[in-house]
Amino acid sequence: METIPPSWAIQPARSTPAPTCVDEVSDGHLLDLFIRHKDESAFAGLVRRHGHMVLGVCQRILGNSHDAEDCFQAAFLVLVRKATTIQPREMVGNWLYGVAYRTALEAKKMAARRRNREKKKFDMRRPEAAPDRWQELRPLLDEELSRLSDKYRFVLIACDLEGHTRKEVARALDLPEGTVASRLARARAMLAKRLKRHNLAMSTTALAAILAENATAACMPAALAASTIRAAALLAASKPVAGIISSHVAALINAAVKSMLLTKLQIAAAALMILAALGLGISAFLPPANAGKKADFATRKEKPKRVQDCILEKIDLDTMTIQAAKLDDAGGGGTVIYDFQVEPTTAIVIDGNDAKLTDLKVGDCLNADFEPGADGQAKAVRLEKVGEWLGGTVQAMNEKTLTVKSERDVREKTYDIDRDVWVFVNGMKAKLGDVKVKMNVTLRICSGKPGVVRIYAAGPKVGGVVKTIDADRRIVSLGAEGITVADHAVVLIDGKHGKLADLRAGMRVTLQMSAETEPSLVVGIRIVKR
Repeated sequence: METIPPSWAIQPARSTPAPTCVDEVSDGHLLDLFIRHKDESAFAGLVRRHGHMVLGVCQRILGNSHDAEDCFQAAFLVLVRKATTIQPREMVGNWLYGVAYRTALEAKKMAARRRNREKKKFDMRRPEAAPDRWQELRPLLDEELSRLSDKYRFVLIACDLEGHTRKEVARALDLPEGTVASRLARARAMLAKRLKRHNLAMSTTALAAILAENATAACMPAALAASTIRAAALLAASKPVAGIISSHVAALINAAVKSMLLTKLQIAAAALMILAALGLGISAFLPPANAGKKADFATRKEKPKRVQDCILEKIDLDTMTIQAAKLDDAGGGGTVIYDFQVEPTTAIVIDGNDAKLTDLKVGDCLNADFEPGADGQAKAVRLEKVGEWLGGTVQAMNEKTLTVKSERDVREKTYDIDRDVWVFVNGMKAKLGDVKVKMNVTLRICSGKPGVVRIYAAGPKVGGVVKTIDADRRIVSLGAEGITVADHAVVLIDGKHGKLADLRAGMRVTLQMSAETEPSLVVGIRIVKR
């Protein structure tokens, strides 16, 4: 049977963007692509990235390869049904571990009930060699690992069971590498202490070595991965999967989802019981009349939010405000506009050095940390320049260079293309060869790394009121002339995907035109007002 060997340097699927110098194709990015666009290649990336770990959990608990493969499929199909509930999305590996563990326990219970119904007796004793450390550890590992808190379990799974480096995990969690290292050391120590209660005494170094040595034991069959990805695509599209998954897998999915719901209810019930035991009622959670004067915790600030790789479009030194735009990596969503108030306390960083607002310029690429203000205006906490954005029209290109006529000074300039460049054409993931001469493009230049690292090819936006709509001929008009709508055009209604036939005369819309100038087609429609 063909298998997919464990690989920690997993490359994205061919249609998935390659890593940039700022960040790589993260779990959160892949999950977001799947949630928003049912992107099968994104889901395949998650299966390839975490499949060996999930299969390993199932095999350790069930000890039967056939049952483990059913459990594997069920765990990933539960992901399809519950993807939107995962928070934070970067911790999808940790979430999958928990689901795989619970699903394997459900499978174990179902197998026991099945044996009892059939009234069959098996002699499960087999002659074995003297057990080694891994054989002793295997039945207890997941039981104790599942009891660690998320922040410790995540780093241990990522580093010791999936083989990622501390640097990679730190980047995924947006934490200093030292913090990840201390959490990993703490997680190993906690796990070793728990295992010691089962007469399995070992040092944290020995534990890490055993985990690393045996983590790659589960080789994921290629056919299993392919059938799981196909079933996920059908399930996401609300199509029947009866011919792809077995009734046993379907039963496991339902059991796992029910188990997750019961776990939440049990936690809520336990909390209420604790409150009752302490003699507290609901009123204990209601603030007193003078809470605003005495309760310091009420004014405690939340962690700032972050938007990465946004384009600085406007700077107003009189009002100390800036406007930035975030291009949509996933396609179909156009751009998101952010308005930030720059405070005297706002940290501005350029090339690792402190700077002032006057040092920034339109077209700079920023990472912005911000928090909402009392007046509803977003307050910038930290603005870091990580490169710059350049707009223009493609004049010439090959595999290594790109010549663009700039929108700023109407001059042509040639740029090197980074080997890990991301390419998006008309809001969709694409290849470098899909970028053509005369296309309108926006280029991302990264600080500290020569060459273009992102290419967004897209046309202008056109706003107006729909005059007429012909869904059959795929023509929409905002004025006297009709505009052809591309077959792959994305229609967004109240933030949800719709159809061209959902448009009506009188609706106010924004049309995203194609990057190609000849012919120019509508590739995205966002309904602004019905």
